[in-house]
Amino acid sequence: MFCYKRLNNTTDAEDLAQDILYEALKVLRNGREIHSFNSYYWKLAHNRYAALINRRSKLPTTVSLESSEVIRQNDFDTMLDDMVSEETAKDIHFIVSRLSRLHREVLIEYYLKGNKIEDISKNLNVPVGTIKRRLFDAKHTVKERINAMPKISFLSYAPSTIEIWHKGRLDFPPLANDLLTKQIVVCCANEGKTVAQLSEELSVAPVYIEDKISQLISADLVKESIKDRYLTDFIIVHKNSVIQMLEELDKLWEVVGDFMGKKINELWEKICDIDFYGIQFGKEYLNWILFYLASGSFGRKLVQKWQTTDNFKSYGGYSKPFRIMGQVTYADEKPYDYEPRSVYWGSRHSHIETVNCGKFVYVNAYSAKPFDLDRGYFIDGFNIPLIMKLTADPYPVLNSKEEEQLAFFAEKGIVEKTDKGFMPRLMIISSSKEKQLQDLFDEEFADIAAHYAETAPQIIGKYLLSEIRGDLLEHYYNYLAGIFLEPTTHMLWCGIHSGQMEIPDDYLKSAAGLFIVTEYEKEWYNEKGQGNIT
Repeated sequence: MFCYKRLNNTTDAEDLAQDILYEALKVLRNGREIHSFNSYYWKLAHNRYAALINRRSKLPTTVSLESSEVIRQNDFDTMLDDMVSEETAKDIHFIVSRLSRLHREVLIEYYLKGNKIEDISKNLNVPVGTIKRRLFDAKHTVKERINAMPKISFLSYAPSTIEIWHKGRLDFPPLANDLLTKQIVVCCANEGKTVAQLSEELSVAPVYIEDKISQLISADLVKESIKDRYLTDFIIVHKNSVIQMLEELDKLWEVVGDFMGKKINELWEKICDIDFYGIQFGKEYLNWILFYLASGSFGRKLVQKWQTTDNFKSYGGYSKPFRIMGQVTYADEKPYDYEPRSVYWGSRHSHIETVNCGKFVYVNAYSAKPFDLDRGYFIDGFNIPLIMKLTADPYPVLNSKEEEQLAFFAEKGIVEKTDKGFMPRLMIISSSKEKQLQDLFDEEFADIAAHYAETAPQIIGKYLLSEIRGDLLEHYYNYLAGIFLEPTTHMLWCGIHSGQMEIPDDYLKSAAGLFIVTEYEKEWYNEKGQGNIT
């Protein structure tokens, strides 16, 4: 098709096709490494066609197989158009958009992403023979329908994938689960588009586009840039740019994580001097909490220092009650392979007020798998008095309700039965002593945080700033950069993988990373045998 379309002669087209295939096979047999065979092959096809035209025109031409470049006297840019004309390309786009999902995804994987049939088989979990059959059927269908199709754009059949991150209230669920809405914000990410342009690009009737645009404007997610042109009003960056940035940041945070572990080790005696319930469990067990608290100190100091820079001051202030960003992968892009040196992490704080025992904050410092995702709800105002009772008396007299609570705690690993009685397995510290601990970390990590307040933002900016419109820089400085300056996920990864944390035998029955902050000091059972702590 490529050769015949240009030469309009069957014999000449077959000769040129044979020439192209021969040159490609010769390069492959020579062992040359080609990263994207699809791109190389069509570049070679263009070059062999140009060489043929040059020979016919008796113009001197040199073809370099190593570079696949054509060196010629005349400018053949007008002659070397795309593999097919723009009109034909749009016809093909329309045909593909009308294929079944099974056939469409095979074409996209094979031609757009350049994957081998064996790789497609693994990606789609479908036998190789089935992939070959679907590919043949899809190509046959496209060939049959190619001559009678209206205009259509690439995004209509190969939509981009966009992942949305947000903070604060976001009253627009369709952005999370509506494919058309996602394609609209991607289309309008870099330049304003009219409804007519969006309709053509997405092959959707204008009336549907207008409705989505109206909803997006109401939700402050799209704005009218100039009359009748619409622009996405939040940051969208390439996922591959984010991955490259994260890879470099991971190396930076690994150094900080190593430093943090050593510093906590050096501070252990001072931490013990603060004297709270849980010290008796040892440093490795408490490191699930200590790394969390130390990371918080480091992160706060880093952001505070960064917020004193001139760039941040220029864009300070919040323009919206919520924050949102998206990372996009286009259908013809392959996300870079990335093995994060971070853990999926979250924390949950529950404020508890009781009648007789006062106020508490129950903290799940590691609200993520492989721990039980419900453990942030294990302790509440009804059962926390039992936890406090057990710290003072490991053999308490219990009523029937407390016996049920104790059985639940034992099942979940919150309380452990030992030869000394029932012992809560979580840290319990008063608010004043927690502040002492936090002040200790703040002082120790202030200098290193100030140093990385310059280094880390430079890495983030190197990969992302060029993709952010000038009118969205406030979003970048007040939200996006702050996401990647959060070190806790990386610090916890370092603690786990450096052997500095005690790994539970069963994560689902572990209280590692759980602690309680009390309103005031209380007489607690002291494992060290030094009497009650007051």
